[in-house]
Amino acid sequence: DADHQTGSREQGRLRALLVTAEVAISVFLLVGAGLLIRSFTELMTVNRGFQTENRLVFSVSMPGSYYQNGVGKQFLDRFFQSLSVVPQVLSAGAVSSRPIEGPDTGMNVVPVPANNRTQGPPPWAGWRIISPDYFRAIGLPLLRGRAFDERDKWIEAEPGQPVPPRRVVISQHLAQLLFGKVDAVGKHIALWGNGDLEAEVIGVVADSRERGPASGPTLTVYLPYGRNAIVSEFVLHTRGNPLDVVNTVRTIVAKLDPNLPVADVRSFEEVVHRSLSPQRFYVTLLTAFGGLALLLA
Repeated sequence: DADHQTGSREQGRLRALLVTAEVAISVFLLVGAGLLIRSFTELMTVNRGFQTENRLVFSVSMPGSYYQNGVGKQFLDRFFQSLSVVPQVLSAGAVSSRPIEGPDTGMNVVPVPANNRTQGPPPWAGWRIISPDYFRAIGLPLLRGRAFDERDKWIEAEPGQPVPPRRVVISQHLAQLLFGKVDAVGKHIALWGNGDLEAEVIGVVADSRERGPASGPTLTVYLPYGRNAIVSEFVLHTRGNPLDVVNTVRTIVAKLDPNLPVADVRSFEEVVHRSLSPQRFYVTLLTAFGGLALLLA
């Protein structure tokens, strides 16, 4: 009997230890889930630079012929003109690479002439070709200088034509890296680190988390679109639900060229929502495991 009582006490202590360990693990998982939830909430509310509310994004796939002899530029000009009279559309812009989801094309950027701030490796900045109204459409604030207009041509010359004045707009953080506290407007930079591709900075825009809310502010050089440098990713700022203008967009494109497909149509908020899917999955998974472990304990 004494041995039986001793065995029972040992089994009881073992069960108590197991229960304590299970509760501790459950609490650890739930605390981790709570921290993840807080981080996820901060990601949802972080300042992205651009705006997503009432924004529609879509692509128009253009054939190779559109990149020659100004064909694509003529289509884009007519497209923007047609959108400008649609009451639900406040502004319309286009870019060569869709924020968050598009490829991250980049280049080395150096000031001209070089200064003491650039003794190390030159900054690596993303480059984006944009239409004049892109900043307004995506809600990216212009801090200094001006945005592009029809005076600003693509950086490469047309065959048989003189090289146009090259002008760019850069992001705030890139301006600080290159020129410090000195105003970058009116300064010159070498594109792709190539002294033969020198351009004047005509404006500075706010930083944006272009690779998604979980990324840091991106260094970006914006280039104007032109006759042979066109853009196929579009952003519309609308008065209400952006999906309400989808049929209008398809109708306008079909009238201009029925062979051009309109694809990948989504609200910009959905694009951001999808970019956070991995973080949302981990939060859900850890919370479920923590709750299950606590229930078993």
